[in-house]
Amino acid sequence: MSIGFVSGHMMLSGTWKTKDSYRATTFAKMGPLFAEPGMKLEVLGGEEGLVVGDDGRAVAELKTVDTYTKSGALYDQHYSWHM
Repeated sequence: MSIGFVSGHMMLSGTWKTKDSYRATTFAKMGPLFAEPGMKLEVLGGEEGLVVGDDGRAVAELKTVDTYTKSGALYDQHYSWHM
């Protein structure tokens, strides 16, 4: 069973069985690409935006906030995180 799934077609997308494997294949590789303070994400709708099913699975829609690459480009992205 996976601990998480992120839909999409980029480095943050995929399925992982541990938090360490997720971090090693995503944020560890992407982190150096962003200007300080790095990628900032928010759950759209706050706590109300987190959908939890009767089976314990959850889905959150995430959006980057004030995130820029080191070249100064705005990194404006939406993600769907399935847990």
